[in-house]
Amino acid sequence: MPTAGASQAGEHLNSLPPLASSSAPHKPMYAEAIEKNLALRLAFEKACADLGIWAVDTARRENLALIMLKIAKEGESDAFAVKRRAVDIMRQSRL
Repeated sequence: MPTAGASQAGEHLNSLPPLASSSAPHKPMYAEAIEKNLALRLAFEKACADLGIWAVDTARRENLALIMLKIAKEGESDAFAVKRRAVDIMRQSRL
């Protein structure tokens, strides 16, 4: 026989928002953001390699990161398109 506490707990669980987004019903809603973040991180490392920027060159790495973030915020969703544009900008400006 369910108790009043159990009934209230069940009602509370039913009132919580779903963990999945409507576009991907079996993925947690944050999974897409994690995937985009990982793709952008991999693209950043590839851009660093393409430009010959090593870990100790923090100023150039920061410039590249800022350029890539700006491009992504402007609406580019393909991480490797962001990389290509950022590499072109860095090469043109010789940063």
